[in-house]
Amino acid sequence: MRALVLTGGGALGAYEAGVICGLAETGQHFDLVCGTSIGAINAAFYAQGLIEELEGLWKTIAGKNIVTLSPTAQRVMDFVSELEAVLKLNPALWAFHVLGLIKKYKAMGPLPELMAMLGALDRSPVTALLQPVLNFDNIRCSLVVTGTNVNLQTSESFFAFAAPAGGTPTAVDLQKAFLANAKSAHPITAENYLVAVEASGSLPFAFPPMSENLGSSTTYLYVDGGVANNSPIGLAINAGATDITVIFMTPASNAPLAAVPNVAVLGLACYTVMQQKILEDDMKLALMTNQAVAGRTAANDKLGLQGKVEVSLRQVRPVQPLALSVLGFNDQPAIDEAFELGRSDAKGVKTVWERA
Repeated sequence: MRALVLTGGGALGAYEAGVICGLAETGQHFDLVCGTSIGAINAAFYAQGLIEELEGLWKTIAGKNIVTLSPTAQRVMDFVSELEAVLKLNPALWAFHVLGLIKKYKAMGPLPELMAMLGALDRSPVTALLQPVLNFDNIRCSLVVTGTNVNLQTSESFFAFAAPAGGTPTAVDLQKAFLANAKSAHPITAENYLVAVEASGSLPFAFPPMSENLGSSTTYLYVDGGVANNSPIGLAINAGATDITVIFMTPASNAPLAAVPNVAVLGLACYTVMQQKILEDDMKLALMTNQAVAGRTAANDKLGLQGKVEVSLRQVRPVQPLALSVLGFNDQPAIDEAFELGRSDAKGVKTVWERA
């Protein structure tokens, strides 16, 4: 079982997508893809075999208006912009603009409504982008995505298994093995496929939570799967993977990050750092488990190594920080640069298996 592990990072997902396309171009195939946040979107495209479409998405994403304020947030911005413009005028002229300011202030709506905002960005551009593409019936390889259940304060995974090349083990066998090890896992269906992928990519504070009854009869709020990271490498291992490729979006070195222009980008940059550090810890844990399994004896099986197997691990990551912000979806030149860097880095990775 060959698995690809994809995590979050907003627009940095362009690098991740470039790696995916580069690996495909070198003939490397995966039986399973695990995705979180923007990685869930990239994973869904891969699971459906939409490699060319994935490249097309990222090559034109600046025109998709992904970063669009919600109507409420836009009205707030309109008022603030108008107020700033008036304050720059001679005070003697302020009285002529009072009525316009009052009109924009009232348009923002009552304070309770403003305080009830759960996200500043409009979700509809993301839905419009994914809805025509995601098709449950077209899933070709096993797919696992994660979301965070805000109400239950837990990470949940959503899965769709397909038999790897050769048909052994079967999809049913894979599902049974995964459910034996996974917590709070639900099958992906034609009805919840789009919702599960969108929920996984709902960055907190940027996009409002998804209010859905995914996997249960109760409606819960779901946000980005990286909030309560469900150990993406662990998910791949639980699903039976024995060869795992992990894509990082940050370098291993402590090189300086790109400039942070505002509090929104700062918050999301911190969130991305958190996810990447968790992924690094997952990698270290997997490597330590490999070492323990290799030296396992009957005497130390009490350490909980029963049933553990040694897995092959490799990683693809940039050497330097990407010149792209987390919310840089409108910066097409930087997106293209990150994508092509990912493609190039992928082609430098040794092929450890042939196309199935």
